[in-house]
Amino acid sequence: MPYLILSDYKTYIQGDYLRQLMQANDSKRISEENVSLQAIAQRLSSKYDLNTEFTETLPYDITKTYGAMARVVIDIATNGFQAWVASTAYTSGQLVIYNATGYICATNNNDAAFNPANWTSVGAQYSIFYGAYPSTCTLNGQPNPATLTQPYAPVFNYKKLYSKGDVVYWKGNTYICNQSSTILSHGQLIQYAIYTNIPYNNVFPDDPVNNATGTYWSNKTAFVIPANTPLTNAAWVAGDNRNQTIKDAMVRITVFKLSPLIAPKNRPDVWLDDYRSMLRELNDAAEGKITMALPLNQPNEGVRTWYCGGIKQTNNW
Repeated sequence: MPYLILSDYKTYIQGDYLRQLMQANDSKRISEENVSLQAIAQRLSSKYDLNTEFTETLPYDITKTYGAMARVVIDIATNGFQAWVASTAYTSGQLVIYNATGYICATNNNDAAFNPANWTSVGAQYSIFYGAYPSTCTLNGQPNPATLTQPYAPVFNYKKLYSKGDVVYWKGNTYICNQSSTILSHGQLIQYAIYTNIPYNNVFPDDPVNNATGTYWSNKTAFVIPANTPLTNAAWVAGDNRNQTIKDAMVRITVFKLSPLIAPKNRPDVWLDDYRSMLRELNDAAEGKITMALPLNQPNEGVRTWYCGGIKQTNNW
């Protein structure tokens, strides 16, 4: 699963070094990337939901449908961007790459020389785009879009308080709230004796038992970005939605894992230092010493920290 693209390595290692490590066989890089991914997942999966993070980063394909947070890159593909060729008949909507920039054809043409007036720039080659969450999501009747500080805002969260009529996104579908979140009074809380007995504020939209008849969430609707939706459409967001710490960790770990393929004495010490540094940072994240910008597991059972204890009663006079 190609989570990384070759250009991700440019900020860490020179191209000649990378080619030497791969030994003219890119499958070696991909194989070690999978090893690196497992090393990261083994440390973080008990706390963080990595399903959205560890998805493929592939060239945009106009024939495919995509979901929210799906990640694509401007690069050559059979059913996507093609290298521009002079004196070729292009029709509106076709995609080309010219001078390391992706373009969409705005006007039918067969120019002998590239004419920018006939094309709309999409972005530089290797630029990343990702699918936006549905714009219909709401929280307490108000729009609830993803933001820089709350990138997963539209995603259902069992700890939030929803109102009847709210729309959430959950595992590829949108749902409409049929019953507002439960807010327990202190008198009700103490009936559960200990904190771990307190029920969640919400029922999960895909709960096959408690929401089998749509009592809490209904109108399950698959959310997709249809085929032939150009990257200039609002359904796409220009930017890299990968966690940059994770991306950096994968690059550095992969380079270190590939390094035995060269003479050991020629391996820079910085690769070993960076490898150890990234593992320490990942372990700190797993233990809660640092918080990563990743969605937490829902519910947060199975994490390293547990809590219990009796529910405190208010003073009586």
